[in-house]
This record gives sequence, structure tokens and C-alpha cells, in this order.
Amino acid sequence: MLKNNKNIFFLLVFLFCLGFFVRSLIFIPATFVDRKTIFCDTDPYYHMRRIVNYLTTGHFIQFDYYLDYPRGAVSFWPSGFEKLVAYFVWVLSAGHPSPEYIEKVAAWFPPLFGAFTVVLVYFLFALLFGRAVGLLAAALFIFQPTHIDYSRLGKVDHHVMEVFSAVLLYLGGLFTNRQLLEKELSGKTYLSAIFVGLAIAFSYLMWSGATLYLVPWLVAVYFSVYFISQEKLPDYLRIQLIIFASAILLLLYPVLTSYWTKNGRISFEALSLFQIIFLLIPLLFFGGYLALIKSKKFSSVVSGRLYAAYSLGVLLVSFIFLRLLLPSVFANFRSGLALLAKRGIGHYYAWLTTISEYTPMLLVNNQIVWLRAVASLNWAVVFLVPAIVLYLVELIRRREEMTSAIFLGCLTLFFTFLSLQQLRYGYIAAVFVSGWAAYFWIKLWRLAGRLNWPFLQNFSRRVHNFLFQHLPYNVLPEINLRNLTWLVIFYFLLKNYSLYQRIFLANPPGPMLSPMDYETLQWLRDNTPDPGFYDNPLNRPAYGVMNIWDWGHFIEYIARRPAAVNPYGMGVEKMVRFYLARSEEEANKVMEENNCRYVLTSDPLPIIEGLRKVSLLYPGQDFQVLQTEGPYLKIPKKEFLNLMGIKLHLHDGSRPYVPDMEVEGLKHWRLVYESPEMSELTYLGGPQQTAKLKIFEYVAGAVYRGKTRPGQEISVQTELVTNTGRHFVYLNKYVSDSAGHYEIILPYSGDCPYPVKMSAGYYTIEIGRTKKKISVREEEVKNGKIILAS
Repeated sequence: MLKNNKNIFFLLVFLFCLGFFVRSLIFIPATFVDRKTIFCDTDPYYHMRRIVNYLTTGHFIQFDYYLDYPRGAVSFWPSGFEKLVAYFVWVLSAGHPSPEYIEKVAAWFPPLFGAFTVVLVYFLFALLFGRAVGLLAAALFIFQPTHIDYSRLGKVDHHVMEVFSAVLLYLGGLFTNRQLLEKELSGKTYLSAIFVGLAIAFSYLMWSGATLYLVPWLVAVYFSVYFISQEKLPDYLRIQLIIFASAILLLLYPVLTSYWTKNGRISFEALSLFQIIFLLIPLLFFGGYLALIKSKKFSSVVSGRLYAAYSLGVLLVSFIFLRLLLPSVFANFRSGLALLAKRGIGHYYAWLTTISEYTPMLLVNNQIVWLRAVASLNWAVVFLVPAIVLYLVELIRRREEMTSAIFLGCLTLFFTFLSLQQLRYGYIAAVFVSGWAAYFWIKLWRLAGRLNWPFLQNFSRRVHNFLFQHLPYNVLPEINLRNLTWLVIFYFLLKNYSLYQRIFLANPPGPMLSPMDYETLQWLRDNTPDPGFYDNPLNRPAYGVMNIWDWGHFIEYIARRPAAVNPYGMGVEKMVRFYLARSEEEANKVMEENNCRYVLTSDPLPIIEGLRKVSLLYPGQDFQVLQTEGPYLKIPKKEFLNLMGIKLHLHDGSRPYVPDMEVEGLKHWRLVYESPEMSELTYLGGPQQTAKLKIFEYVAGAVYRGKTRPGQEISVQTELVTNTGRHFVYLNKYVSDSAGHYEIILPYSGDCPYPVKMSAGYYTIEIGRTKKKISVREEEVKNGKIILAS
């Protein structure tokens, strides 16, 4: 059956469709909500900003003031992924896409290429171990949880293309090796080498960090030299030269026209000269060794020792050259390693430790949980070690497969280790885990067919006779060890489907943003002044919005407002300075330094530990101020209630009554909108429940000045009603100075344009036993106008 190409084609079509449906159907309710497209996760919203902007204006964003306001930031992702999605949408829309159509079509891009990756997995392992292993590997890969999570409907992010382009590269590289080692060098081999170079360039255009996928492949290419015959070695080296030369030529134009190169900057995180220099290293290395072994002086002493000596010499020269002449490139190599190891210093690296996808796969609360490997890589991971052992046994008997073994070994070890370090790389480790499990079971199936032990034959015959006598069937399949192995494989596939069902079907994921979240962001867009330059962010907008990092891309894309902080980690320092500020003056200074006018707040309790950790003010475990008491979290009042984020979100800037403690009210802050959706958290001893999201405006405030006796306590209050109908009292207290002078800041106005209104339209100011009613206009609040007490 598997020798028939037509049957293979239909099986691949089936696997493609199954892979596509697994990654799309169950996610439709969470993606298409109330005629809106809700993307999965935060990063897709910034990718969509670039895609929509490119399709509607023709301008592709490279530098964006909306990304890290007010400094602005380079959109360091290469243009390849967004432009590929844009072309996909443009073709399907016949060249006339609307923003709504762009969103709807783009959402289907990840599951489509996730399904294409399933097909590539078949070809990769069919090339290595035959069609049966390829088909089973593809079937296992369909239900890999981590890859599903990163290629699901609505996950418009480059991760799906990372895996696709990496598998394409490895498939092309192994195919080229087979062509070279098993046949004479021909035009077909040269074409496949150019294809590998194209795959390298394509990988870099999808993700500038594709160096990560090249490293194990380059290690395999390097060590393969030791096992190639002297007759084939020059051709092998020439093929490597063609691969890297074609990759450099294909990347040259995108690199030279990138923002980073134009501004004389080099970075491993963005498409820049770093990638060209990195590819030049193996080009010069293999070119130099080819010249060495072709020279008359060394042509007769080609050996592993010569290769090792040459390698050490090149390594030493490269180190000195990069360290002294290209220090920026050397620094980027070090930064890349620090990023992988999460050993960097600064707020950004501290922030990385709070991101779930950067956490180790097996660690939960600093304890190893082995079942996390199954949850990430399905039940195929159980057979990884047995499969490798079985393969090594076979390898000892058949040494001609050494080059394939080196490639497979380097890739497997590297990505297994990488996924153990950072959970997200399970999406590429899943490729090799699936392949090894498929190899293990097909090998057992073939071994079962060769076992002719008498007791097995007798046992099979007795089982067959028993079933024939007791079941109402005239014909039964033969009961033998090979067929029993098929039953075990089928059971194994059902186990993986059952795992998929428990992870994704039993608790279907909800929308990333609720309708009320979306409504809040749209309100911010429609009811605050347009800061300008949304479509052409090379110019600085008029003001920005302070926010928690998770909401940065939502603010940039849905609200169309510049965000001070974003999920890429840009701006985290100013975020923690603001939300963890112990005084209003400290927080106001952050707002003024960053020219921010509004603040979007969310319930602070879930993020307070992350904020304190990123602040670098509480090393080790000292940042953990929350303590568990049964089903409750105990919150230390002094540690928690004096923080700016808590004063805003929990108390609306008003002065709360807290026994045994003074918490200041805020002078320059007013609530302008709150989401109709309530937070899921409840508080005992404070506001029982609060809105999920709130928007505050930073204002000058009208200044009410007067004179009374020295040291006199003065209170000001007004009742307000929010857009949701909630009533609360804004209260603040002041004390006159030694001369009796006082100054009261009034942040709300009677004619405020926002939906949070003063119930009576005035403030009540109480000075001793005297009460005064003061009305304030919006113009006075905006301009900080001074009002003298009469």
C-alpha cells in the first residue's frame, strides 16, 4: 500500500486536513466573537498592526513611536512574516482588503501553515527511515500540544513559520547530503544546495533569531566531515560553499535595506549585518579547508587530525578578530547566549523570568513534574530514549548511515535541551520527538514480523480459534504479533488524542479579550484626543498611555494609542517605577518624563509579584509579599496599599479609610471610564470587588487656595457616578501650613466630557466646622487655574 504514490498522496491530504482542523475548529468560538476577530495572545496584535498598515497604506512599519512611547522603538522582527500574511490576504481579497477582512483571513494563516508543517514532517522522516515512519511521525505530530498552541487559529505570530522554515531547511539539507553521498555530483545536487540556501534566507526573513535553528545543523555539518570519504570530501565542502553563498546573496538586499543596517546598528535580534557575518563564518571556514586539502602541501595528509588542528586555528583567529575588530558582533553573540540562559542583567531579563513560555518545561514552583513533558510533547516523549537506544544498536551494525545519524542526533539533543530550558521550544522539539516515537513503533512492528518463535505461533493460533468459535463472524484477521503491534500503535494514537481532548476540548479556550475588554479599548480610541501619526509612526505622537505590559499591543492596535510599555519587554522599567511608586509625586514624575496623559489599570493583585520582581528592588524571594492562608491571600497593608497602582485601581484615587494606617488620596488623577465587566477577585477589608479595567487621566487640576488657622485639617469630597452606574466618593485631606495657607487640587469638573460625572456638580470643602460648596469648570481643571477662596 505504501509503495503506491497515489495512496501516499491521499494519506497526506487526509493528514493535512486533520492537522488543519485540529488547529482551527475548536478555536473558532474564541476567535470570532460578536463580528470581531479576537487574536490569540498579545503579540499577534502588533503583527496585525504592521500587516494592516502595510495593506491599507503601502507603508511597512520599521520604526514605531507607538511601540515604546515616547522614545519609540525599532520593530525588530523581519518583514518576511508580516508580508507573507499580507500577500496571502491580498490574493484572497482580489487586491481590495478591508481592515475587517484582513483580520478574518489572517487568523486562518497559522493553522494552514501548521498543517503544511505536518506534511513536511512526513517527508523529513520518510527520507530518514522510510514512508511508514514518515506517516506515523506526521500523525503523531498533528496532536503535539505545544505546536497546536502556537499554530492555532488566531495565533498570528512568527512561531508557526519558525517551525515550518526549520523543518524545510533540515529536509533540504538531508536530501542534499543523500544526493551527494549516494550519487555522483550533478546539477540536481547543485539545485538542492541552492534550495537549502533559500531555506536559510527564508528562515531569517521569518524570524531574525533563526540562527538558533542553524547552530545544531552547522554542528552536524562540521562533525560529518570526519565520516566522509576523501573522495567525496571536496564535493561535500563545495556543496556547503554553495549553500552559504546562496543564503548570503539572497539575504543581502533585505539586510542592506533594513532599518538597523541603514542606521549602522548590528543586532542578533533584528535583521542586520549580524546574520551576514554569521553566515560568512562557515563559508570562510569550509572554503579555507577546501583550499587547504586541495593544496599540494596537504593533499596527501588529509585526516581528522588536520581537520581538528585547522578548526582550532580558525576558532582562535575568529575569536580574536571578532573581539578586537568587531566588538559589536562579539557582544551580540554574548547577549544571545545570555538571553537563552536567562542570565542577563537588568529589568528586561528580570521581566523574562515572569513570562510563562520562557520557564523550564519540567519545573513547577521549583519542583520537577515529569508529566509536564507529556503535556508539552504528548505521549511520544515516553519513547524518545528507547528509540534512540534502538537506533544506536542499529547504527553499530550499519555505519554507512553516520552522516544522517549525526544530523538527527545534533538536532534532537539541541532542541530537547532547549525545550527543557524554555517551554516554548517544545514546538520544534515536537518534530523530533514524534519522529523518534514513530521510528520506535515501526521498528517493533517490523521486528514482530520476523519473530517465528513456536510458542508465539501456538498462542496466536489458540487466540484465533477461540475468537472464531465465540464471535459471530465467518472471517477474522490473523492474530499474530505484528497485528497486535498495530493495535498497540492505534491505542498509542488514541492516547494522544485523549490528551488533546483533555487539554483543548474539555476546557475550550475563551477569547483573549472579552467583549467588555474590547469595548473599553474602543472607548479609549473614540473618546480621547487623537495623538496623531498612527499610520506613519516615524513622527512622535502628542501623548502616550501608561499601562501594564500585557495590554501594550491591545492599546496600540485596538485603541490606536501609543503605549509606554509592551509585551516585548520594552518600557518595563518605567512601568514598575510608576505602578510601584510610593507617592503621587514619584508617579507623576514618571508620567511627565514619558509624556503620558492616560493610564490603563487592571486588577493589581495578579501582577504585583511580577512587578516587584522586575523592579530588581527585591532580590531572591524577598519580593513575595503575598502569603497564602487557606483559600485566601494575605496582603500586607503597608506593602500593598501605598503603591500607586493600588491607589488608582482599588480606591479610584480617593483617600481610603484604613485602620491604623494613613493612605494618601491622589490630587492630579481622575477616573474617566471603567469597564462594565467586574474583576474575578474579591477583597475582604477593602473594596469587595472592582471593575476589571479602569482608565484614568492625569490632569493639572484646579487649584483652590485659601487661608485658615495654622495646622487646620481640611477635607474635600464629591460624589461621582461612573459609566456603569457605580457611585463612589472622591475624598482627600489637607493640612494648612504654619501661616494658615492651604492649597487644594481638584481633579474633577462639573462639565467633564467623560462619562464619570459629579452627581451634584460641586465639591464640599470642610474647614473645621465650616462647609463650602465649590463648582469647577473643565477648563480650570485642564489648565490648573487658581481659584481663590472668598
